[in-house]
Amino acid sequence: MKLELLKAFVAVAETGGITKAESRIHRTQSTISQQISRLESDLSTVLFDRRKRTVQLTERGRQYLDYARRILALDQESRALIHDQDRFNVVRIGISDNYTRMGWADRLIAFAHTNADVRTALKTDQSGVLQTHMDEGHLDITICNELNPPTDALAFRPAPLHWLVAEGSAVHLEHPLPLILYPPGCAYRTRALTALESAGIPWRIAFETPDWQSIRTATQKGLGIALLDNLDGMDHVRTLTSPDGLPTVEPVYLTLRTRLGSENDEHIQTLANTFVTLIKEPQN
Repeated sequence: MKLELLKAFVAVAETGGITKAESRIHRTQSTISQQISRLESDLSTVLFDRRKRTVQLTERGRQYLDYARRILALDQESRALIHDQDRFNVVRIGISDNYTRMGWADRLIAFAHTNADVRTALKTDQSGVLQTHMDEGHLDITICNELNPPTDALAFRPAPLHWLVAEGSAVHLEHPLPLILYPPGCAYRTRALTALESAGIPWRIAFETPDWQSIRTATQKGLGIALLDNLDGMDHVRTLTSPDGLPTVEPVYLTLRTRLGSENDEHIQTLANTFVTLIKEPQN
């Protein structure tokens, strides 16, 4: 499908008519009408109700509008990325979702001020996903949790894990134990399930999400218990320990890695070095 058809569709939908859309996308009214007709033919549906004096979206048209906008936005984003790569050196960074509040933004801003020829592209996700992207060559720097102390990382620190439950909640006394977990591939999840199974404690998944904010909310609302490291912003919860019936859990390792071997090595190393102190300083 040609993007020109989507541009015509979005322009008419947002301006409320072909006449106004004409000035936005600089096409004649007849051309816009033809493009809308072609799009409707391609989709085998009617996008606009033409029986009324003003052009209005049909129900299918309203549904499709969001997708059309997203497709056009992705096109612009991809073009901007290619353009930037031609003009700038791009350093790609992956940070585990639950550590995005540790001050990385300040480091990135300071780096940008002194490296005008470099653009940074930041991605947040689960540690396992980011490690895969690094291995596949899609990231230059990662800040992730790992299960074992690394021997080849730029910096790392052990990150103690805590069982957390909402204040006033007794959900940890339920059987099987209701857990709030990240999806498979997360170091926290691996540690939690290994510890519980070793202790012979039955468990069930009460809530699963890749989003730290959702993990926090679900824990605070008492949907289950969570095993976490970074407690920043985790108010209205308390820590569970052995007297509460929960097993001791080994730490994970917050790890800073770089992938060198390109023309960007100097910039990658310079930016990564600014993250070292953040890695080595334990968080509250």
